[in-house]
Amino acid sequence: MKVSHRFALSTAGLAAAFAVSAAPSVVAAQTRQGPGPDTKRVLVTAFRGDAAGGVKLAEELRNRITGDFNIRTLMPVSKKDIDNTLVSSGYRPDSALSANDIRELAKLVRGDEIIDGTVARSGAGYKVSARVFLPRDVALSQPLLSAEGANLGELAKQVVREYDAARKQLSATQECDAAVRDKKIDAAIAAARKGISAYPKATISRLCLASAFQSWKTGPDSATKPWKDSVLAVTTQILQLDPSSKIAHQLQYDVYKAKNDAPNQMKSLIGLMNSDPTNTQLRENVIAELVNGGQAAAAVPFVKQLVTDNPGDPQYLRTYWLVLRAANNVKEALVAGQAYVAADPTAADSNYYFRMVQDLAADSAYAKAAEMAATGVAKFPKSSSLVLMQAQNLRRAGQIPAATEALKRAIALDPKAPGAQLMFAQLQADQGNLDEAVKAVKA
Repeated sequence: MKVSHRFALSTAGLAAAFAVSAAPSVVAAQTRQGPGPDTKRVLVTAFRGDAAGGVKLAEELRNRITGDFNIRTLMPVSKKDIDNTLVSSGYRPDSALSANDIRELAKLVRGDEIIDGTVARSGAGYKVSARVFLPRDVALSQPLLSAEGANLGELAKQVVREYDAARKQLSATQECDAAVRDKKIDAAIAAARKGISAYPKATISRLCLASAFQSWKTGPDSATKPWKDSVLAVTTQILQLDPSSKIAHQLQYDVYKAKNDAPNQMKSLIGLMNSDPTNTQLRENVIAELVNGGQAAAAVPFVKQLVTDNPGDPQYLRTYWLVLRAANNVKEALVAGQAYVAADPTAADSNYYFRMVQDLAADSAYAKAAEMAATGVAKFPKSSSLVLMQAQNLRRAGQIPAATEALKRAIALDPKAPGAQLMFAQLQADQGNLDEAVKAVKA
């Protein structure tokens, strides 16, 4: 019994000793386990909106991803790496960045995917909108969710759950992209559909599918391929899932332009502009398209926003003035024209005065039109056209003697000025000088 007892004690002691000696080895093995060669890195920076909430939500998301995913598959870019890179680039740590800035940051920290979004205070506590996009193009975007709740940790859990589901489309989308580049369109279509099957709400896979359909346009059998209807069908699905999809709006615009469907073409243009509100160049291009397409009135609010966003900028003030004129919005055009030359006095050339006089006359403000013409004449005294416009509006305002004197100056500057002799005849008739009126008509 004593021996057995000693053996039992010895066995227990060995087991304990083994447990103690083994524990550091297990911990060490776990510690040594790190990302594999194929591990994807997801970048999560502070969400825009509520500053404190944006920082906290980003941290909750990184922690949740670390806990929910195998490090050999997916890991978040560490906060330390994010902060160090931001500081070295001149940003504050925990900065809430624009999508384009996040994309550039992803290149520096080797991020393969990006979770981006906004967080705002709401009656329920917080409202969170999140999406995932790919660093090569911020428009390659997948909405995740828009939800409200009091607990940011719980909201982060919902975001990560949806992110996990949305990622199921990515490998198939890569296959689709590669097949499109290699002009293997049937393979691209099959891969995109596989991605959609894996995640029915997929927008990134659908974007590749739409791109594959569009490539039919330039293929050898384009005449028999229904690329227009196919692209429209897919992009309509995308816009139902993500109304702000820039690529979907662009693809629809291309189709409607090919179909010569002007109303829907303009609708797509406006959707395209609204999908990227900070892109000033895009906004200018869309405004030009709207004006040239006879839709100047639709362009007015967008140009007005440009003026609001860029106060005192002469270029946008000029654009606003000209678009208002094209939209026949005379009263606002007059105000905008004055604001334009106030910002840039050198812009008050003869063409400026011609346009302002025309608009004042169109608004039946004939006396003011004559005054504006007189101001132009004082600056450009050899402009017979401005003097003639002054005379026309003085006559319309009932100032016949003054109109006659102005007209004489216009004829002295250019005896063959179009309509000058006829106006002189009219002025003479207005004053009862019929013989002079007949002479003017003969002249």
